[in-house]
Amino acid sequence: MIISAMNANPKTAIVIVNWNKKTDTLNLLNSFKTLNYNNYKILVVDNSSSDGSVEAIKNQYPQAELLVNSENLGGTGGFNSGIRRVLKEGGYKYIWLLDNDAEVEDNSLNELIMAMEHDDDIGLAGSRIVDARRRDITVEAGALIESDMIGVRPLNRNVTNLKLNTQTADVDYVAVCSAIVRTSALEKVGLMDERYFIFWDDMDWGLKFKRNGFKVVCAVNSVAYHEAFTEKRGLLVDYYYGNRNSLLTYSKHSGLWKRIPLFYKYLRRKCTSLVLLGFNGDPDLMALGFRGIFDFILGSWGKKD
Repeated sequence: MIISAMNANPKTAIVIVNWNKKTDTLNLLNSFKTLNYNNYKILVVDNSSSDGSVEAIKNQYPQAELLVNSENLGGTGGFNSGIRRVLKEGGYKYIWLLDNDAEVEDNSLNELIMAMEHDDDIGLAGSRIVDARRRDITVEAGALIESDMIGVRPLNRNVTNLKLNTQTADVDYVAVCSAIVRTSALEKVGLMDERYFIFWDDMDWGLKFKRNGFKVVCAVNSVAYHEAFTEKRGLLVDYYYGNRNSLLTYSKHSGLWKRIPLFYKYLRRKCTSLVLLGFNGDPDLMALGFRGIFDFILGSWGKKD
């Protein structure tokens, strides 16, 4: 472990991706007024919204920099657009990535930076995600990737009044709902894989950081409020991106002989459940799930047509 000399105020860029969530984005920007941190700039990446987001942000928060994409690039492409802009400008030690429908506390950023400053080996740190409706429930505090099956295991999932005797917890990945990255680590790790578009992209990125020798941690005292991810995703994410992108992740991070039994078990279980969906009167959902599997096999990436 390399313990760094603490820099009390390192320059940080806050990158938010927006697509047709004007009210959420404005609420998040408003919450920054009470951040107990002052050495930051805000960059909002708009993925070609049609709800007046760009005009509203310009009018209400002119201090926020805007990057407007010509099309919806998803979470991966949107965040990468912002990260590239920050890296090109230079001078930033950290980049804080935020979902625009997250809510943060006054100390959320400061706790993330303190975790990073304490240990130079940390490349990526995430907030503890707390249910936005029931604020006594932790949604997750980072997560692990399963090794004997295709899936993830969130830590402290749905725990009420969580108390931990640690500042950070080592994990495989953190939700980019609220995560801070060390810019110097990106030289080795690279940006997010834009093939994902959305979902499983943060799992893949966390594994890439670890594969390149960096720690991934949850900074448990940094809190971001967000609805439970399973409630926010929707059927397209669960059935299409969930199938396609989980298979992509394991194809990237496991060897051939490990993948064969993993894929066999996963596909046998998934195909059986999808066929049952079709027989029970939901052929469209069955087709969506199979489309995700077939697109993985065919190498069809990005946004679903």
